[in-house]
Amino acid sequence: MAGQTLDEWAPDDLRATLLPNTLNIGEINRVLYGLPFLLEVQHLAYRADAVEEAPTSFESVQAAEARFLMPGLPRAGQRVNDVLLAQYVQTGGRLVDADGNPALDEDALTDVLRYYEAGVRSGLFSAELVTYDSADAYWGVFSQENIPLAVVNSTTFLRNRRNLPSVAPAFLPTADGNALVIADAWLWVLVTPNAENRMPPCASWNG
Repeated sequence: MAGQTLDEWAPDDLRATLLPNTLNIGEINRVLYGLPFLLEVQHLAYRADAVEEAPTSFESVQAAEARFLMPGLPRAGQRVNDVLLAQYVQTGGRLVDADGNPALDEDALTDVLRYYEAGVRSGLFSAELVTYDSADAYWGVFSQENIPLAVVNSTTFLRNRRNLPSVAPAFLPTADGNALVIADAWLWVLVTPNAENRMPPCASWNG
């Protein structure tokens, strides 16, 4: 069994109800194989009573001089932290070259690592970050110790937001200040025994 294309099953009026770029998550080579029905995003949470404006750039995080919590460990099955990887890509870093081979752009990676190096030196990032693999691991610290800034997922944020009325959502900080969130998606897919309707063999699905 394999995934079947959904282009004919997703009419324009349905597509119009989805968030911009949401369908891209379920596409392979611009062909729709999965229809997103649930998203969970990682974003910044900040205390509006401690930080006047959400810091959206590396520079503004440093200027805020506010302690910052985030998962320092990669999630299970991964080798790189999601936030660091997304910031690397946002800074212009590539994951593959034009031939599809693994690639690493030194300048982009250096910019991101220097941001974290400066944050460690100034005390924004503590050594405890490398013990956290999710927002749930430090939400208690964030809420009880009045930490000004933290990377959280939307599930944890919405579940606890009522208890912290001064906490607001914002984009993750990047080198240039452009908006960034990290999204995980759950998709509806159709399977078929018909080889002509199968997805490309290089594709794999994550539920």
